Amino acid sequence: ESIAFMVNVDGDVGGALARLDAVCATLDPRDPSYAMHRVLRESVAMLANLPVDLELLQSAVDAAIGAGAYTWAADLSRVVTYARLIWTGPAAALAWLDRCGERFESAGVSGVAQVFLAERAHAATLAGALTDAVTYADESLERPAPIRARQAAAIPRARALMHLGRLDDAEAALAELAGWVTDDFIGRGEWLAARAEAALWGGFPRRAIEFADAVHEIPSPIVGGYGLTDIVRTWARHDLGLEPEPVTTNAPTRIQAGAGPELEGLRLLHAGLLDAAAASFAEGADLWAGFIEPRAMVC
Repeated sequence: ESIAFMVNVDGDVGGALARLDAVCATLDPRDPSYAMHRVLRESVAMLANLPVDLELLQSAVDAAIGAGAYTWAADLSRVVTYARLIWTGPAAALAWLDRCGERFESAGVSGVAQVFLAERAHAATLAGALTDAVTYADESLERPAPIRARQAAAIPRARALMHLGRLDDAEAALAELAGWVTDDFIGRGEWLAARAEAALWGGFPRRAIEFADAVHEIPSPIVGGYGLTDIVRTWARHDLGLEPEPVTTNAPTRIQAGAGPELEGLRLLHAGLLDAAAASFAEGADLWAGFIEPRAMVC
């Protein structure tokens, strides 16, 4: 619980890893507690984009479900979801989320199942399957579900509507979320990031910058967690005729590989170097494809 607090609330991934290393050093590798702490360390390392033993995590999910340790199984399943998203793409993540929903539903843990089924909306949005994303979200929001499941469906639903050109519907959906999203990065942080993007698409770049700046006030447990918001902010500055500010993309994962070329394209565009900008945007589109299709479309 203290490790979860350090990661999810304080955003202190490095401190959590150091603490887990210290605990593992005091345990006998034959002790079952050692295995549990090792798996937890792999989970936290994923957030720092360090090499992770995915097979170990998936085996731990199977063992946890078999033992009826559903909270632990759910935590590990989220890590596997994240790993698939950032390294193999949203299509692989969708397959895993379907499997998780079925397994937890079969185990009689419907509330947990609903969270994974709701997260399909996020994966589908990244995959560019926008109408599917809205459908997944609507299916989840029609059922009684925990608040994290509801916001996991509602925020990407608004993003999907935005990319479908239904800007008024997206704004209305985001406004409705204002009073109840959780006060952490995956709640209010993602909500503010969506509001920034909606403001940009709606033609309000100054408002987009304000929302993007507010995202940075919330600690992110994920290395590179501000990357997409920084891109939106840079586009907003471009719309205002302002020079792009230096942005450290910190994109060590495959899913964010298009960030550098897209930002470079914006810098070249502002400088009036149109051929070079077009080439950079083309590179960005190729790198975003299969991972974040809406960004590929923008490039």
